[in-house]
Amino acid sequence: MLGSRVGKRFADAGLELTVEQWTLLVMLWDRDGLTQQDLADGLILEKSSVSRALNGLERQGWVWRARDPDDARLRRVMLTEKAWAACDESICITKSVLREAQETLSPDEQETLHRLLLRVLRALHS
Repeated sequence: MLGSRVGKRFADAGLELTVEQWTLLVMLWDRDGLTQQDLADGLILEKSSVSRALNGLERQGWVWRARDPDDARLRRVMLTEKAWAACDESICITKSVLREAQETLSPDEQETLHRLLLRVLRALHS
């Protein structure tokens, strides 16, 4: 439900992105040039799922892939100007949707939710 709301807001803003694709872009905005495996590991996704999402991003002009200069077997995923230009707007949209969802919780409930989600994320990455 949250993903469809974010996706609709992206579409309303003219950003042709799925939430799944956006999560890949978020990682790349933090560290452009990651490999497909880096992205899969960081998002705890199957490499094939990441590959499908990247294929769509590449077709739509959000990313391009380059050979790693030190290891020709690796391809680095690079952001295009289009992706860099959409960074701030897409993050604002996502934060706005999350704020709206959190407004239904008291401040104590929001703190508890935040703490529990961090614990779950830590468990997934260990």
